[in-house]
Amino acid sequence: MTDLGRKQVCGNVYGGLFGIAAIVAAGLFVSSSASAQSTQTAWQAFQIRCLLPFEDFKPPIVDDLVPVAGRDGVYQLDKGAMLIVGGEEDLGTRSCSVEGTGLVRGYKEWSALVLQTGIYQETDTPGLWMSHEWIEPRIIVEKIPGKIRVVESLLEA
Repeated sequence: MTDLGRKQVCGNVYGGLFGIAAIVAAGLFVSSSASAQSTQTAWQAFQIRCLLPFEDFKPPIVDDLVPVAGRDGVYQLDKGAMLIVGGEEDLGTRSCSVEGTGLVRGYKEWSALVLQTGIYQETDTPGLWMSHEWIEPRIIVEKIPGKIRVVESLLEA
């Protein structure tokens, strides 16, 4: 099991405060373990296993997941969703994404919150958000149909 204590979730001032605010705003409950995957929506899995660790300069949380046979960096989540860890040569150095259903509601709540706080800014490309001045390298969050991913970019704030 992976400890999601205060240090990991709130590792940096802006990212940690944003992460906690996003969880509260979305009405999510984060237990002390990410192993309760059967109760996580695809959005919650993305937020807990991908986004919050990237905001805290940590790798995605996959140690309690079952790898998909024959697919390097792909892990099975609940309800047929998958978590994919890899590099994104088109946008940056490393990435973590979740494919599955149930991403839209969480994404809408998250994007409304970050629009209000200014921690992330939407780019000219709809569904493509970039962290704003609080973290280097900058983090990119992208929502495409059936998938959401976070990328550690090569860009500075």
